[in-house]
Amino acid sequence: MSGEANTVPFTIAYSDRDELYDVANEIEEELLNESIIREVQLSIEDQIPEIVIDVDQETARESGLTPAEIANQVSQATRGETALTVQISSEDESSQIYEVAVGLDSSFTETVEDLENLAIATQEGAVVSLVDVAEVTEGESPATIQRADQEEAVEITVGYIAGTALSDVSIAIENVVDEVELPEGATFSFGGEQEILDDAIGSMILALILAIVFIYLIMAAQFESFKLPFIMLMTVPLVLIGVTIALTVTQTAIGVTTFIGIIILVGVVVNNGIVMLDFVNQQKKKGLGTYDALVESVQLRTRPIIMTSATAILGMVPIAVGFGEGAELQQPMAIAVIGGLVSSTLLTLVFIPVLYSLFDRETRSNKGPRYVTIDGEFYEVDENNRAIKTLPYYNETVHSSEGEERADEEFETKEQEHNSKNTDTDLSREDIVKLLESIVEKSKKDNDEK
Repeated sequence: MSGEANTVPFTIAYSDRDELYDVANEIEEELLNESIIREVQLSIEDQIPEIVIDVDQETARESGLTPAEIANQVSQATRGETALTVQISSEDESSQIYEVAVGLDSSFTETVEDLENLAIATQEGAVVSLVDVAEVTEGESPATIQRADQEEAVEITVGYIAGTALSDVSIAIENVVDEVELPEGATFSFGGEQEILDDAIGSMILALILAIVFIYLIMAAQFESFKLPFIMLMTVPLVLIGVTIALTVTQTAIGVTTFIGIIILVGVVVNNGIVMLDFVNQQKKKGLGTYDALVESVQLRTRPIIMTSATAILGMVPIAVGFGEGAELQQPMAIAVIGGLVSSTLLTLVFIPVLYSLFDRETRSNKGPRYVTIDGEFYEVDENNRAIKTLPYYNETVHSSEGEERADEEFETKEQEHNSKNTDTDLSREDIVKLLESIVEKSKKDNDEK
């Protein structure tokens, strides 16, 4: 089952074989109680028959034998021993070497009874039967013995139900291992895709950082500015919004291909910012203010940006759906790219202009006119916080019909008052000011009508 889809292998290693096998079996029982686990397979489940010879050391010592001597004589009897080598030369002066092996016939070692009657020679020249110094039994042993860091190991392969995230399965396995409490000195390590992800996570993060640095340097050289590339790179976090939502909705686990998709997105989403800010700079060179340039860039560059992103998204749809053999390997990458492009494209159209306006000196310092009212009249406040008298009901940015009518009525009233006065009488300073204000009001009104 190892290497199949929806499986997570991990390894437990320990020096004591019996205790290692007990721990592995206990972990298997606990894992099967988890709802997301479909099956659990141990590498020690495949058994082969064997004959076990357990030497009684005390009896062997009384007979003048050691366990090593007994094992050597049993091996010679069952496997044979190379007695000599023979070199045979041919007529063409070529020679071949042959080994001559000497051993008992298989009929003497076929059964447990035959082995029990096997003659073992002592150092004094006496002969004893194997059953006199050892116990011979039939048993089973694992078909393969695995080792990790020179210790015997057991590989446990966990199969989980479809639709379960790899991270959830890994967390469940870690929780079970913690509950079982491995003996001191035992080691636990993941294999398969989780192992690849753990090994590659550092390299992927480094690659992402290098991609951002190189993109910044290239854009800084292109725009001859350190500020504009920084504004464009601030769109990179917008990618994570779409990637997170896309992976959550599709229940896709984070893997190596997902990180590759994020690295791809870093270069793609920056293109949208380049298109917009380059157009802003072009409009400013033509004489437009920063605010007008930003508004026009959003109006004229929105369609090209959306069309460019739409083509990339549509190109990833077949991979995200999973058409074709092996498409499930690239599917997480396509899902991440689609989610990141959607969020970054939509948010860039708002985020870039706002951020640019915050960094630009013109839009940051232009706070618009400020007004105060004194005795019912409007006064504009200049940069030095001084009140400058302005026209009542008139604003350069607001032209309402109600304000125009009220201005006309005030002008006519002042003109009638002026005509009713005796022209021979000397005008006071206040009358001259009012007359000048009336003339200015009339002049501005005529200019507006033109």
